[in-house]
Amino acid sequence: KMDSARSIVSNLFGNEPRSYTRFSLARQIDGDGSRVEMKLAGNENDEEVGEVMADGMDTRIEKPQNNVKNLCRLITAILLIFLIGENEKEKKPFYVPLPVTVVFVCLIRKVSNMNNHETGTDGDHQLAHYILTNLTDYLGETNVWSDSHYVNLQGKLVYANYGTKADFEDLTKMVVGTISGTIVIVRAGIISFAEKVYNAEKMKAGAVLIYPDFEYFRDIAIFGHVHAGLGDPFTPGFPSFNHTQFPPTKSSGLPGILAHSISTNTAAKLFSSMSGPSTPDAWKGAVFPSKIGPGHEKNEMEVMLEVNNVNTVKQIHNVFGVIKGNEEPDHYILIGAQRDSYGPGAAESGVGTALLLELARVFSKMVQDGFKPRRSIIFASWSGGAFGSVGATEWLEGFMSMLHLKVCAYFSLDKAVLGKFINNGGLLSSGRWGGENSYQYNGTMLDTTDKLITFVDHRLEEVSRAMAEMIGHMVIKLTHDHHLPLDYRRYTDELVNVAMKIDEYNEELNNYKLDAMWFFSAKGDYYRAAQALEDETKQSDLTNVLLTRSHNNRIMRVEYNFLSTFVSQSSCPFRHLLYGNANHTISGIVERLKLLRENRNLTDINLIRTDLAYATWTIQGAANALSGEIWTIKNIF
Repeated sequence: KMDSARSIVSNLFGNEPRSYTRFSLARQIDGDGSRVEMKLAGNENDEEVGEVMADGMDTRIEKPQNNVKNLCRLITAILLIFLIGENEKEKKPFYVPLPVTVVFVCLIRKVSNMNNHETGTDGDHQLAHYILTNLTDYLGETNVWSDSHYVNLQGKLVYANYGTKADFEDLTKMVVGTISGTIVIVRAGIISFAEKVYNAEKMKAGAVLIYPDFEYFRDIAIFGHVHAGLGDPFTPGFPSFNHTQFPPTKSSGLPGILAHSISTNTAAKLFSSMSGPSTPDAWKGAVFPSKIGPGHEKNEMEVMLEVNNVNTVKQIHNVFGVIKGNEEPDHYILIGAQRDSYGPGAAESGVGTALLLELARVFSKMVQDGFKPRRSIIFASWSGGAFGSVGATEWLEGFMSMLHLKVCAYFSLDKAVLGKFINNGGLLSSGRWGGENSYQYNGTMLDTTDKLITFVDHRLEEVSRAMAEMIGHMVIKLTHDHHLPLDYRRYTDELVNVAMKIDEYNEELNNYKLDAMWFFSAKGDYYRAAQALEDETKQSDLTNVLLTRSHNNRIMRVEYNFLSTFVSQSSCPFRHLLYGNANHTISGIVERLKLLRENRNLTDINLIRTDLAYATWTIQGAANALSGEIWTIKNIF
């Protein structure tokens, strides 16, 4: 209705074409008419007749006009505008067609069938050059670059299955004796290899063996890593560029116990003749022991594990391309994908790399056709992903001081039809596209295009195309809107859930003269700051560039401000207050409150007091940053 009214007024004055653009508030004055347009429906009472010339120009011949009739039309149209108004419910959803034409299966197959592209190998470097060449063709030589890092890799290890906290809790109830010093065998899946080894180490196990629960392919080896962190484990918290002159430092995320992967057949041999309680039904898979141990029926029989992995330094290359924004080029939308893999890596890296190249091609074509993004779009191809997002993390650590001020959002294409992304840099990220756990070929030589096609019911082309279009439209939305369309208010709900968890232990807190009042007060301040910013943005003038930029800067800081500033990244790689896993995080505080309820001697009340204070000030800092200028902050802290 509103658009039809605009069309009537436009046609009366005869000085605007029947189209509008969602990419500019004002008409362009530089003479460049290129833009993405959506045509409005014609009016049945149109007084014009004409024909389209060969050059695409619309020649119009107008009939003689009746001034009184025109005046009546003008008044009617203006009344319609005021009566109808801008009804939010009647607005059409934002949509711009994406020219996605690539045959994804062919591109995925081409990438995954290239020479060995394990991290730092010649094949990895050749694939980097292939991506560099394609990005250069799409974006231009001046908009593409790469960087190099020298990193230490922690062997060929793999993901763990069963060995969750709940599994170990059940295990301690079933076994006779202690788990301390034993070799724990777990099957791959559900959670990461690193998490399983971490859980086993907490139970004081001596070592961990991980096997794939394959019904077939029982001699296939699996690959992964056990670093409970991100990036180079010997440069935690700082980048490993070639010129870096830091002494080697061991990451706190590296395990202190031995761990290695084995085949299904090897696991079956080790399972024979085990003693102890019978295996629960929920723990039975394709291969499982009849009894869970510890030990074997012959008491003198033991398992000896010797791991001879070697730490080596490899050079890895990240490749980048950029489409520079027209109005806010210093604000970025980042799209990244892992390039390296162990084996073919169709799901692990092939899909993501194919999507990355196609999105780069599509957006470059849109720019040629007149699309002008407000903000810059950066395309990144990472190496070292198989060892824990090494390439991405090292780049992030190298530019940590500036990226949280410039990156509006990050889209991870890793395992795009399966996977997840873990963020430690305070950047808003999207990457949990589905459930990767049921795809059992990750990290094996069987991760081929044909296996992936079968896994997705022969719909790989359809799924990949839908993924490209979904991500593309989100990127367009983020590069187009004057105010970033990011819902920072959702953290209010998260904080309410957190407050409820802590309030469950109110009695324990009172017994030790601890008060969570200030924590709840900080939660309330965040809610009020988020609501105030929402009200400001709704009432603001979009043509006021400085004011809009100020609002966007506050929105972008939200994620970063939930990273605790009271712990170092070298000792705690996952610092996010709500989604991290260290003592200072909400999960760590709740876990120790639980121990406090069970047994006072199991935890230190002073550490709980300190970490609760840290959490309170982290939330308060996020609320203050969201509030804007210091003279606008009206809390009672």
